[in-house]
Amino acid sequence: TMGDGGAKALSEIRSLVTGAMKDRKEGKLSQEKASNTNQRVMMQMLELRAVGKVLESAKKVMGAQLKAVEELQLEMQTSQAQLSLLKKQVRWCQSHKLDETSLELDKNDENKPLSERLGSEIEKRLKLSKNFNNLRKRQQSESQNMATNMKTLQSVRKKLKSITEKAVPVLEFMFKAASKENAGELNSENDNHGSSSSSCDSDGVNLLPTPLFIIHHAATCAQKSLSIEGANFLSVEVDGAQAEVVDTKEAKKGEDLLLPHDMSVAIGLKVWKYSFKLRFRYHPKVRLISVEVEGSRQKSITTLLDRIVEGDKGDELIKNVCATAMQSSVSITTDQPSIRGCYLWAQQVCGLSENSSQEGNGKSTGPLTLQQVVQRIAKCLK
Repeated sequence: TMGDGGAKALSEIRSLVTGAMKDRKEGKLSQEKASNTNQRVMMQMLELRAVGKVLESAKKVMGAQLKAVEELQLEMQTSQAQLSLLKKQVRWCQSHKLDETSLELDKNDENKPLSERLGSEIEKRLKLSKNFNNLRKRQQSESQNMATNMKTLQSVRKKLKSITEKAVPVLEFMFKAASKENAGELNSENDNHGSSSSSCDSDGVNLLPTPLFIIHHAATCAQKSLSIEGANFLSVEVDGAQAEVVDTKEAKKGEDLLLPHDMSVAIGLKVWKYSFKLRFRYHPKVRLISVEVEGSRQKSITTLLDRIVEGDKGDELIKNVCATAMQSSVSITTDQPSIRGCYLWAQQVCGLSENSSQEGNGKSTGPLTLQQVVQRIAKCLK
């Protein structure tokens, strides 16, 4: 079922991308249709990432099962040693006459008849033999489960490699010339599973919440391939402690709704003569992205984000959150440095389309991609 879900999502992506590329070639691709296609492709990519998380969970389950098998093997070895000792004692008894003086007896059993003590030994040996047989059956069952799981894992790896190879048209549609280079890197990661995953984990990319993962991936591709007049991508960094995100809208009384996730993404830019960073943070309890400018105190830079889209000052969504907090008696911290940075366009760029509607009809008038954001920044600073 995991492979079927990934295949279905990939099929949908290929269909969307093929149709968009055909319309672009024929000159029928409008801005609205391209935006709609981009949103649907992004949703399918999130579906593929969810499949990857399920596979990680399956890997953890297999690890736990392997540990259980090892414990069973250790327990079986102990039982075998006890059984061997008992057999040795039986052979010793058989080779000697049943003389009470020739047996080493416990002090607590000195007053019991020899026949009763031997009967007790028989009961212990029967229990050990039964326990040993049960352990052997459990070991065989666990071994079969491990073999089945290994086959499933190998099948999933093949399907993931196939999905990676078929994702090239998606990258080509969304990030143009970056597709070939990124596809090569993805294939390299899939082939060198151990080393590549460890290097990725060290940067914390795999632990990023989904919206930050999207903006990080878009910035990485843009840094390698996009060419924007007057603007250059200098760096893409992941900062903060690595931790799993709890993505939920449920908040208990007394909790801070605007508490950001520990990890953030900083994109270094040089636009004309100005150098600065855009810091993206994710607030999981309200599912909002905030963005702020770092590295420059010039007024033209500090007020830059308010000028990207006319009328969007980054506080509309926060007002809605404050109203909800007052109704539910949930606390909200007012001294957060980035609470005014929840721009509507930032939600769109990071894939949070449900928060990015600026008009009653649900259509966004702001930039839809990171490339468009940087183009507007360059236009504002020119």
